[in-house]
Amino acid sequence: MLNPYRALTQTWKGNRATPFYLMPVVMSTSELVAPLPLRAKTLMIQRIQTLWLLAAVACIAAAFAIPFLRAPEGDAARTVSALSDGALTPVDNMGLLGLSALGALTALAAIFLFRNRPLQGRVAMAGAGLGILLSGLTMLAINMAYTEMPAGANANLGLGVALPLLFTVFCWLAARAIRRDEALVRSMDRLR
Repeated sequence: MLNPYRALTQTWKGNRATPFYLMPVVMSTSELVAPLPLRAKTLMIQRIQTLWLLAAVACIAAAFAIPFLRAPEGDAARTVSALSDGALTPVDNMGLLGLSALGALTALAAIFLFRNRPLQGRVAMAGAGLGILLSGLTMLAINMAYTEMPAGANANLGLGVALPLLFTVFCWLAARAIRRDEALVRSMDRLR
């Protein structure tokens, strides 16, 4: 851990001790921004894995607005219970709703586990696993809606079909970045 007051005890240009007020500033900018107790409570938004996990949460949130399957107005496909409102979203299927909520909570929990990188990596990989399950359940729900449609009904796939896959990819990218951070920390510990 960095000591913001280390300039008081350092020597400058040789072995001669120089008063701290004459020394050049040797603290990093992060030490100057906030004192040590305040910095410990901030989130690690600048880490790439946090951005990947936020993107994963955004994919789940977008899945509620962007339908997986659309049925045009007045089409016979609207007789299917899942397409009665014209769109298949996670709200129309309890399994999709539960896995979507669990996936979003998993990604959010991984963001706040930045102090425990091994656990954060495992939670991010669990999110990727949930994303695979969510993708499979989405395809199953779409297939069930197609099989329940009467003959001559027309329904089109929406852009929301890609969102569970993107959620999986973002969680996997976050887990990979967490593993890289952990490897970097271990290599630095070996050098000490």
